Amino acid sequence: MNGKQEVESSGHLQVIGERGRRRWRAFWWDADGKHTRVLGPAWVQSSGKRTARGAIVWHAGDGPKPDASYLTPREAELVLRGLLEHEAVARPSIRNARGAPERACSSDEAEPQGLTVTAQSLTQSPPSPQRRT
Repeated sequence: MNGKQEVESSGHLQVIGERGRRRWRAFWWDADGKHTRVLGPAWVQSSGKRTARGAIVWHAGDGPKPDASYLTPREAELVLRGLLEHEAVARPSIRNARGAPERACSSDEAEPQGLTVTAQSLTQSPPSPQRRT
């Protein structure tokens, strides 16, 4: 390992801003520390209830959303789950094709055979098959 402990990713959501300008903010933690990202506009209304720690419990807003960029609480939760899963996939423990952990190689040894996953390979779409004419 490169000096960092393996840490389970976790996170939560907050609604920030005033009425009419509310946005979802995601907070999550992983081996690299704390991260935050604004997910987009929030289509929410207060339920009138509070959690045990005093936070407002949000429900989806009434009526249709103004446009597709607005996120309901359920949609925001799915986006956060996707972020956490992406973080878990972007930082996999290195394993060979048989599922065993890879051992470190000295510079004079050949590279170990197996699958190498990079963050760039996860964000790029696969090449489309070329058609023959």
